[in-house]
Amino acid sequence: VDIHPKELARQITLLEFNLYKVIKPWECLMWNTKEKDKKSPNILNMIDRFNSVSRWVASEIVRVRNVKQRALVMGRFIEIAEELIGLHNYNGAMEIISGLNSSAIHRLKNTWMALTKKQQEHFQQFKVLMSGDNNWRNLRST
Repeated sequence: VDIHPKELARQITLLEFNLYKVIKPWECLMWNTKEKDKKSPNILNMIDRFNSVSRWVASEIVRVRNVKQRALVMGRFIEIAEELIGLHNYNGAMEIISGLNSSAIHRLKNTWMALTKKQQEHFQQFKVLMSGDNNWRNLRST
């Protein structure tokens, strides 16, 4: 909570750009094959990064026992997702949203209720933007 959301979003974006820029076009065709470890190592690195960040988000939230403090942490992640969207880092935003949508976090009803209305609305907007419905139509239209 000590790092400003914009700065954290920038750092996440820089780290992910370094992973993204080394992906070769043919990896996109080979990542879902039996030889993916050899043929698509950079895509697998991006997938590992996605999963690590999503787990980090969830673990940082559940680590806090006090509901009000937990809501502050959750709200900070919503702010970070907003900054990532502002930077057009939709992968990073999806990592955060995925962590917030994990079952461990989804069950924290009192914590969700402790968020401000604005934070709750932003989160709902992010979920709509990142929805896979209609072949990711909302995301493609941004």
